[in-house]
Amino acid sequence: MDQFIINFNKFKYTVPLASLDEKELIRCQRCKAYLNPFMQFVDGGRNFLCNLCGLKNAVPDYYFSNLGVNGKRLDHHLRPELQFGTMDFRAPPVFIFYLFILSLLLFFLKLGYQTFFFQFQFLTY
Repeated sequence: MDQFIINFNKFKYTVPLASLDEKELIRCQRCKAYLNPFMQFVDGGRNFLCNLCGLKNAVPDYYFSNLGVNGKRLDHHLRPELQFGTMDFRAPPVFIFYLFILSLLLFFLKLGYQTFFFQFQFLTY
C-alpha cells in the first residue's frame, strides 16, 4: 500500500504578527471583516472597499498612505496584514483578563454556583 506524506518543513512559513501600536484594528463598518489583502484602496488611499460586502470605509488618519501608480499603497511591503491571508493579532492584556474572567464565570455557572454570583453582583460597578 502506498502512503503519501506531506513534508511541511519545506515551506518554513510562519504566520506574521501584526502590530498596530495599540491602535484599534481596522475593520469594515458593516460586516466587521478585518483589513486583508483583497480589500481595495480608493480615493487616493483615504477609503477602502470591503471585499465581502462592498461598503466604502474611511481609512483612519494614523493608517493613511498614498497610492502608487499600480493602485496599491506605498507602504504595502511594510504591512503584513496587506500581504498575507493569515495574520496573528496581539490582544492587549486587558482583553486576556476579561476572557479569563468570562471563562471562569462560565465554569462556575456550570457547577451550579448561580446563586453565589447573583447574590454578590460583583460584576456591577
